Amino acid sequence: MVICHGMTNFYSLQIATLKKKLGFRLIYDDHTLLLFASRTGIIKALFYRWFDFNKIRRYADKIIGIADECVEVIIQKYKVPRERVEMIPLGADTKLFKFNESLRRDFRNELGISEDEIVITYAGKMTLDKAPHSIITAVTTIRNRLSRALLYLSREELLPSPLILFMD
Repeated sequence: MVICHGMTNFYSLQIATLKKKLGFRLIYDDHTLLLFASRTGIIKALFYRWFDFNKIRRYADKIIGIADECVEVIIQKYKVPRERVEMIPLGADTKLFKFNESLRRDFRNELGISEDEIVITYAGKMTLDKAPHSIITAVTTIRNRLSRALLYLSREELLPSPLILFMD
C-alpha cells in the first residue's frame, strides 16, 4: 500500500503510473484549503486545466480529505465525484497522546513557568502556507488579557533548539 500526501504534485502522477505497473493499493490524502485552491491567476487556471487529475481518479483506491473544506476542494477543483472522497479528520491518536501531569510539571519547571501561566505550542510545519506567524499575532492581540504567556515553537529540522517567546 502507498499513501501519497497531496494530489497536486507531479509525484502523485508518477505514483499513479507505478500503481498501474506494480498493482499496489493507492491512497491519496489532500490538505488543500479553499483559500489556496481558489486563488486566481493565469498560472493557476492553466494548472487546473492541464494537470491530469483523471489519472489520479482512475488509479486511486481511496481519496481522503482531512477536513470538510479539503473534501470540497477535491470535489470542486479536482473534479472527483463525492462518492469517491472520504473525510478523515487530521488529529492526534488519543491512545498515544494523553495528558501527563509529571511531564507537564517537568516542562514548566525547566522553563520557569508557573502553574497559572499559559503555554501555547506549535508543532506543525514551519511554512508560509501553515502561517505559524499567525500565532504570534494572535497572542499579541490578546496579551493585554494575559499576565504572561509562553509561545513554544519547535521543529528539529529548522531550529536547533525550540524557539521560546515570553510575552510579558
